[in-house]
Amino acid sequence: MTKTELIKKVADDTGLAVTQVKKTVESLLLIMTQTLSNSDEICIQNFGTLRPWLQNGRMARNPKTGVAVKISPRVSVKFRPGKALLNELNK
Repeated sequence: MTKTELIKKVADDTGLAVTQVKKTVESLLLIMTQTLSNSDEICIQNFGTLRPWLQNGRMARNPKTGVAVKISPRVSVKFRPGKALLNELNK
């Protein structure tokens, strides 16, 4: 599902205008991005937890050329699904 499809589905389910839903979804994504950028986790009850984590730098190899390449440390995000989400997925 794309962001556009999500916006349309929420608009259909709630009866709100697509423009209102679009603003809401974009605001939600912005707030989530800012929160994760501040090294804070996001816990959405019955859905899951998003947690930023630092990946260490490492040496890798370009599979095409075989040349060694250094990958810099970076922040990534881990998602841990909540119990209710797992139960729904595994009915």
